[in-house]
Order: sequence, then structure tokens, then C-alpha cells
Amino acid sequence: MEKQQNKFSLFIILAILFSIYCFIFGDSGLLERMSLKEDKNYMIDRINVLKQENDGLKAGYRKLASGDLSLEEVIKAGIIPSNTRIMFLPDRSDEKKTTRTRGSRENAFVKLEHLRIIWILVSIMILFFYRLKTKKSHENSRV
Repeated sequence: MEKQQNKFSLFIILAILFSIYCFIFGDSGLLERMSLKEDKNYMIDRINVLKQENDGLKAGYRKLASGDLSLEEVIKAGIIPSNTRIMFLPDRSDEKKTTRTRGSRENAFVKLEHLRIIWILVSIMILFFYRLKTKKSHENSRV
């Protein structure tokens, strides 16, 4: 009877550990969903920035196409007359800007894969200590 109870307890512990693993660390678990939500928010922000940039470019194109700009404004817009030398100077201000990079997974302090491995190790340790406890209690009951 005691052996069956130990097996049942072991099954319950395994079921609990497995369900926690699936619910928290699984491919559709809480941590993965949080990461995907952050990725989605980043992409929405990036799309909005690109839409604003696109609107500005369209407005500039409409001005250029209508001919409302002076020669100086046309040159500032980036249209270069023929027989002109071009010198490229990199903008140093871009180096100082900190831009948000995509995704939380690449920037995470502890990656989800590592958390999964840690959880598996913790689960094995829990099972090991449970097994040790049941063996000790079984030996003590014999004596």
C-alpha cells in the first residue's frame, strides 16, 4: 500500500512539475508570450516611425514635382545637378543615439532556453530529494 502511495505521489509531483514547465516555459507559455508581445510592440512602433518618414518623403516629392522649390531647396532635398562633385561626411550624431533593438530575446539577461534548462535541473533535483526522502522513511519504517 505504501509503495502505491509513493508511486501516486511521485506521479502527482511529475504532473505538477510538467504542467508548470508547459505553462511557464513552453513554446506557448507565459514567458514566450511576453517576449512575443514585446516584439509586436517594437514592430508597431517601428512601422509608425516608417509611416511618418514615408509621409514626409511623399510631401517632399510632391513639392519637387510641382516645381514650387527654389534651386537651393532642391539641392538641400538631395537632387544634385550634373557635373557636381560629391563628398560624403558621416554624421557623428547618429553614433550617440541609442536605438531600441528588436526583440527582448536577443537582449535578455537570461535567455528562455537557459531558464528551461534550469527548470529541468530543478525538477530533477526535486525528484531526487523526494526519492531520497521516501527511501529514508521506508528504511525507518522497517527498523
